[in-house]
Amino acid sequence: MPEQDGHTTGTPSWVDVSTPDLDGARQFYTGLFGWSYEVGEERFAHYTNALLNDRVIAGLGPAQPDAPPMWGTYLHTEDLAGTVERVRAAGGTVVVEPMPIGDFGSMALAADPTGALIGFWQPDTHRGAGLVNEPGALVWNELRTTDVATAKSFYGNVFDYTFSEVQGAPECPVFQLGERQVASAEPVHREEERPHWLVYFGTSDVDATAARATELGGSVVEEPSDTAYGRMAVLADPWGAEFAVLHLPD
Repeated sequence: MPEQDGHTTGTPSWVDVSTPDLDGARQFYTGLFGWSYEVGEERFAHYTNALLNDRVIAGLGPAQPDAPPMWGTYLHTEDLAGTVERVRAAGGTVVVEPMPIGDFGSMALAADPTGALIGFWQPDTHRGAGLVNEPGALVWNELRTTDVATAKSFYGNVFDYTFSEVQGAPECPVFQLGERQVASAEPVHREEERPHWLVYFGTSDVDATAARATELGGSVVEEPSDTAYGRMAVLADPWGAEFAVLHLPD
C-alpha cells in the first residue's frame, strides 16, 4: 500500500539529499514533484522533511563542506548497534557511529566494501517514509557498484536478504526479504560513476519530468529509456545530486 506507518528490518525506509542550498533545493523539488515542507529547528541544522499528501516522504539537509551533494538511502533496523557490528564483521567501514537525533530516532552511516555509502535508521517518533509508490514519492532503491558479487556478500551478511535475478541477468540481483523485493544492485553505467545508492521517485510521465528538471536548473544524466522495470531516467538537481525517476502505470 502507498501509505506506510512503519517498515521492516532491511527495507529502505528513508532517503534524503545533502545540499549546499537548502532554500534552493526546496524550490527545485517543489517545482518538480509538488513537495511541501516541515523545516526543522536550528539545532538540527534546519533539516527538512518533505511532504506529499501530508505524509513525510524524504529529507533535505545541509551538505558537509567536503562532501558532494548527493541522495542517500537508509535501511531500517530495530537494533542499530547490532547492525553496525555486522557491518564491520562483513567488511564495511563505519563512517558515522550510531547517534541519536533528538527523539526522532538514531542513525549511522557506513561505506560498503565497494565504496557506496549506506545509512541505517532505527526509528523512534520518526518512522521513515509515510508514503511510497506514488508519483513524487519513493518507489525504488538501487545499488550501483563496481563489484556486484562483493556487494551481495556484504549486504546478505548484514541483513537476511536472499537474491533473485532480473530476467536471467545474474549481474542485476534483486534483494528480497521473504517473497518481497526491496532493492536491487547492478554495475555502474558510466565510466565516471562511483558506487552509490540511486534513489528512484515515481512519475506519471518520465519524459515530461526530465524536461521539467532542466527548466528548473537541473540536468539529465541518463536520457529517458525503457527498462525491465519501466521507463526511467537519471536526473541531477542544480547542485549535482543525482536521482532517478520511474514511470508508474495508471
